[in-house]
Amino acid sequence: MNRDEILIKINGVSAKDFGSQGQIKSAALVMKLAQAEIYMQKSKDAPVIFLDDVMGELDENRQRFVFDIIRDMQVFITTPNENALLPEIKGKVLHISNGSAVEVEEDVSSHRE
Repeated sequence: MNRDEILIKINGVSAKDFGSQGQIKSAALVMKLAQAEIYMQKSKDAPVIFLDDVMGELDENRQRFVFDIIRDMQVFITTPNENALLPEIKGKVLHISNGSAVEVEEDVSSHRE
């Protein structure tokens, strides 16, 4: 069985061989978001996206880029610090403790005041 590999280059250089861990993670994130965008365009249904501790690792410009892509999708974002999220990212906040999820009364934007 053959496995096809995708060669991702950053400025003409292989990300796999010479990219930083952050660059490799960013490339993987962009590939997954592109896949979700294609799915949404073809099916007219919004995919469910899980971003596990991704947004806090991105600077504000990269968060905006991701936010523009996921704006119309169903998204679950996990983060140890909800204050690290952009103010325009709105939604319900669930705190996980001892294996149980507890919904916080306010949405995520009220935690940044």
